[in-house]
Amino acid sequence: MPQSSQTPEKRGRGPSGQTPAQIILRMTDRSGECWVWTGRKNPKGYAQIVIAKHQRTAHRVSYETFIGPIPEGLEIDHLCRVRHCVNPAHLEPVTHQENVRRAIAATGMVGGKPAGGMRLGETCRAGHVVDAGNSYLRRGLIRCLTCRREQNRLSAARARLASSAEASSVKEYVDRDGDAWVPDGIDDATRETRLVCPKPQAPEDAGDGPSYPWTLSEVQSAFGPLKAVTA
Repeated sequence: MPQSSQTPEKRGRGPSGQTPAQIILRMTDRSGECWVWTGRKNPKGYAQIVIAKHQRTAHRVSYETFIGPIPEGLEIDHLCRVRHCVNPAHLEPVTHQENVRRAIAATGMVGGKPAGGMRLGETCRAGHVVDAGNSYLRRGLIRCLTCRREQNRLSAARARLASSAEASSVKEYVDRDGDAWVPDGIDDATRETRLVCPKPQAPEDAGDGPSYPWTLSEVQSAFGPLKAVTA
């Protein structure tokens, strides 16, 4: 789901009923220059925050809360190179290409791994130009992102075929708040069912549409056991 240009205050409050600003100030250690996130982080080390049942990266929420909307098409660069820092003064919107260039120039790393393998500007075996916008790292080697996406598409198609019988029997899952979570395909990384919450019952959780997809285990961890409703 594309990131909304609305500020977090317009997207709803967190699980505790606090505003995004209150959550960020409560969940950070600001004893140094960085605002170090003390809560949950994703596997890549970026801070995670839940706003209106939408799981988002906290540094983006911090920028939107204390500075303003992130221009469309740009991503946030950590000027301090500390991934779980959410100090808005350390965040700058840049293009993906510039973000990658800065990371390599500053650390020799991309995505937390050494830059190596193919060089940016080269062509992969399938004929795709591997540049800053069409590359990713696997085991420290730069690889073609277009080829990876095609592999993921084929893997997802196979997974949908394998799990079609099981998925078709469950219409939705209901959490402890009475909110319905609807199946939305299979997560490529975990092979779990993805769920979205189209219409949270609490007005403050309404956000700006269906939630960002969560895996089944993530929803259960955040909102307790789920009740399956079969078709």
